[in-house]
Formats: sequence, structure tokens, C-alpha cells
Amino acid sequence: MQVDQDQSHAQLVRDSPVPPSQDSCDEDEKGPLDHYIEPLDDILSSDPLDDSFCLLSDICSKIVVEGKDFLSIPEPSSSSASQNGERCKIPLQELTKYFSGVWQGGESYNSIYAQNAEGRVGVIEQDFSFAEVARALRSSENTASGPDRLPYHHWRSLDPSVKVLTRTFNVCLRNHRVPNAWKDSTTILLP
Repeated sequence: MQVDQDQSHAQLVRDSPVPPSQDSCDEDEKGPLDHYIEPLDDILSSDPLDDSFCLLSDICSKIVVEGKDFLSIPEPSSSSASQNGERCKIPLQELTKYFSGVWQGGESYNSIYAQNAEGRVGVIEQDFSFAEVARALRSSENTASGPDRLPYHHWRSLDPSVKVLTRTFNVCLRNHRVPNAWKDSTTILLP
């Protein structure tokens, strides 16, 4: 495939041919979360409303709890000490002040940047396909999990056909938002 140097990475990923064996997913493969397919279909068939999005957030919370139960993931220990037993010596108020400032919106100086629409990837105007979600999940590295403590390899086993994940992402796409729980993160300070 001939690629222009200025073409965006996202467009490359979208347009790159992938062998069918790696791009397809077995839509008949059953997973422990399949009973959420029908409620997610109900949300997808309704107009995007706050009520339906609240329902999605509730379903996502239940999926995480069920997934952790299915995989026998224990609750986190209450110990906040690092593995060597050393605790962070920076006062909590100072940490809160610092990280609140880091993640807070800042001033924007758009006027100094030249506007350039060339090479931009267009807005996603269609639903995600099962193949897209399967490919993205398969190619995701098993980085540290978030507060739900479910890394990518667990999601692969919980939803092998990616039917639940695809529907969930499409509800988010249609509503132009994600559940608040997806915005939570845990910062671990290393001594």
C-alpha cells in the first residue's frame, strides 16, 4: 500500500487491509456478558436521551462487577503502601492541589496557530463494526488496568464476540459521551 507521509495514523489504521483471519471475530462465540446484548440493543434503537445514557452507565457498572466475579478478581487491598512498604511522604493536600491544576483546563491560544484542515480525519459518522472493535481489542497491549482492574486480556475473554463492547461503544458514539466511570483513573506515586 502506497502511503503519503502526511496521511494521519488514524486514517491509515482505518484504511489498511487486514487479513480476514485477523480482522474477523466469531460472532457466534458466546461470552458471560451476552445477556447484556438485548438491553444494549434497546438503548441503540431509542433516541439518544439522558435516561438511556443513565441506563448505559448502570449496565456498564453491572458488567464490570459481573466480569470481576466471573474472573474471580479479588477486591483491592486497603494497603496504600508500595511493595517495599514505603509510603509517599508528600502531603495529600499538596498532591490534590498539584494534580487538580494539571488536569484542569488551561488557556487556549488558538489565534497563534494557523488553521489547517488538510489531512484531518473526518468525524466518525458510522457505527463501529464488530471487526473494528475486535481488531482494536486484539492489538491493545495489556497495560495496567484502570480502577475496574480489568486489563484488555480479560475483556477478550468476557466478550469474545465483542458484541457487548461494540454495542456499548456505539451507544457512546451516538450520545457523544462516555460513562463517568470511564474517566476515573488511579495515580500511583512511586517513591
